[in-house]
Amino acid sequence: MGKIKTAIIGLGTQGRKYALIIGNNDLNLELTAVCSSNKNTPKWLEENIKGKVSVYSTEEEMYSENKDIEAVVVCNPHPCHPQTVLRAFKEKKQVLCEKPAATDIKTAYKMYKAAEEEGCAYALMFHQRAFQKFKYIKSLLSENKIGTLMSFSWENTEYYRTAFYHNSSPWRSSWQGEGGGVLINQGAHPLDMLTYLFGMPQKLYSEIPFGKYNDFSVDDEASLFLEYNNKLTGRFFVSTGEIVGENRLSVSGTKGKIVMEGDEVTLYTYSEDLPEYSKNANCTSTQDMNISKTEKIFQTSREDPYSEMFENFASACRKEELPIASGKEGIDSLMLTNAAYLSAWKNEKVILPLDMEEYQKEFEKNTKE
Repeated sequence: MGKIKTAIIGLGTQGRKYALIIGNNDLNLELTAVCSSNKNTPKWLEENIKGKVSVYSTEEEMYSENKDIEAVVVCNPHPCHPQTVLRAFKEKKQVLCEKPAATDIKTAYKMYKAAEEEGCAYALMFHQRAFQKFKYIKSLLSENKIGTLMSFSWENTEYYRTAFYHNSSPWRSSWQGEGGGVLINQGAHPLDMLTYLFGMPQKLYSEIPFGKYNDFSVDDEASLFLEYNNKLTGRFFVSTGEIVGENRLSVSGTKGKIVMEGDEVTLYTYSEDLPEYSKNANCTSTQDMNISKTEKIFQTSREDPYSEMFENFASACRKEELPIASGKEGIDSLMLTNAAYLSAWKNEKVILPLDMEEYQKEFEKNTKE
């Protein structure tokens, strides 16, 4: 079985990163084409990619002149994702799309349904699902190592961004261009991991000081409070305004606790289940509880998770396995983002699943820039 002939649409920072990985490694995807309007693209490809790669300035040109393309990797600015992805499905191409799929769940759902109707594989580049530390945490939760989950708290402030970044493209950090700020951009990955690890909450409340660090109307900081039907509660904080950033996740259960700080994961396990200990202990606190501790450090190279995502996508194209992050699953993290904006605008708790029409109505009312 030959390699899947693949095109990359959009050759900005991410597109070039993916071109280097696909074009210069022995993967089951073969980079045969690139769609880019940048005049320097042919020279860059010649200097950096091993094989011959055809260059097209428009999607129309690419699809009309190259009938051999089987799959596309979508890397253009995410406001363009919907039209690019829907066009690819119309052309019967398999699609791996950068995050987020769209700026609202109504459009993201339309993209997912189009993939189903055309029978095409549809995956999203939520590559943090391939990080070893998150695989480890997922396995601990699946194996019930810390018992019934009670609460979690995630603080992610490792995405500091300057005004130069926010002004680097007219679509960035704007409601009409990007569809939001930190939540829809940098926050997309940890929000995807929240749904991957804990599933979808049933209620969400947010506090968002729009434009706290910058002169714009979108979010550069956000606090989310999540409630689940099984009494699990969660807190999530993300910011692009802190120089000394951290990435810390704490998950508490009845039999133990998981703490992730950067690339280190610590597992605490208790000698007794908390509800039983609380009822039967002859002491005022933790004096009679034995706690064991296991520490692991995970170091992931820059290429490893992407290579795994590309190989998984190739298998999904051949219908050998499901995508690590499917187009349908990508709707979940976007729903949390949309729900957070809706909650902040209305200053009230939002019930999930989100009412798509209500979100569209409130978006139009609150985002006139």
